This record gives sequence, structure tokens and C-alpha cells, in this order.
Amino acid sequence: MTAVTKQKIFKTVIQIADAVPYNDATLARVAKAAKVPVSQLQTQFVDFTHLLIAVQQFILDELRDHVIDATAHLPPGLERVRTATKVYLDHSLQRRGLRVWLLQARREQPQLAEGLRRQNHSFALVISTEFHALGWPYPLAAARLYLASIQEAARLEQPKGEALAYVREAIWDIARFYTHQVKAGVAKKS
Repeated sequence: MTAVTKQKIFKTVIQIADAVPYNDATLARVAKAAKVPVSQLQTQFVDFTHLLIAVQQFILDELRDHVIDATAHLPPGLERVRTATKVYLDHSLQRRGLRVWLLQARREQPQLAEGLRRQNHSFALVISTEFHALGWPYPLAAARLYLASIQEAARLEQPKGEALAYVREAIWDIARFYTHQVKAGVAKKS
């Protein structure tokens, strides 16, 4: 299967996820919508779970690329963290249907949950370098907590299908307040 065909299939899955409940999703439905033989999908992905694993990695790679594009010109610091956070949340809104599918599938399929756990660890490492540059104590722990707050914000925005300014500002206020505390010498390592 060519890279172009895979990308077409992944985009088809994303489109179907916006219209069809997870329990109605099948390889056959994806094959029909993508206009490829179901046997071709089965050869590449074995079953629907394996297709979802590949799609999950595709959207996580897509997210990483969007964050890099949006932040490459910014120096390390809060503005870069804020920009990356906005990109993350906007991307989650753009992939709402697929996000619902993946949340449901992760409860049933440990392989999906493990892939996300590894990706979250990678994202936390990147965020921790920003927090380290800001002088935050325990930057990796703080990054993991910050990432969890972003994911919770995405869950809050999901049902509305739109950005919730007060949720995004709350995350930003926490990061800004803590950075101020670090600069003032109030937040120190124990």
C-alpha cells in the first residue's frame, strides 16, 4: 500500500468518525468509503483495531507537526507553551469524531492505550524542556500535570464542539501564576 493510499484511508476514517458511531465502524465501511478493496485493508491492517492504531499514530504525528510549525519561530518560554496548547486544543476540536472513537476504543483495546501513553510521555518530555527553561522545579512532573490539564480541557470542549475561552484562560492563568511564583522565589524545590 502506498503512502498516498494510506493517507487517503486515514482521512476517510477521520471523515467517517464525524458521521458514524464507533460501534458501527468496520474495515468494510472504511474500504467502501475510501474506494479500496477490503482485502487490501485486511492485508495492511489485519482488523479495525490495527487500523485505529495506525490512524491514532497518524493524528499524533499530525499534531506534533502542527505544534512544531506553530512554535518553531518562538523562543523557549510561556508564549511557546501557550501557542502549543492552543494548537493542541484546536487540533482536538478538528478531530472530534475520531477523538470520541479513540476514547471508546482505548477502553477496549490496550494496544491503543499503550500507544497514547508512549506519545504522552514524549509530549511531556518536550513540555518539560520549556518548563526547565522557565526555571520550574520538577519540570517533568509539572509537564505531565500540565498535559493532563490540556487533555481535560479537550474533554470539556468536546461536547460543545468549540473552544471554551474560560477553560483555556484557566490553564494559561495557572502556567502564568506558577511562572511568576518561580521568578519571585516562592515556588522552590523541597
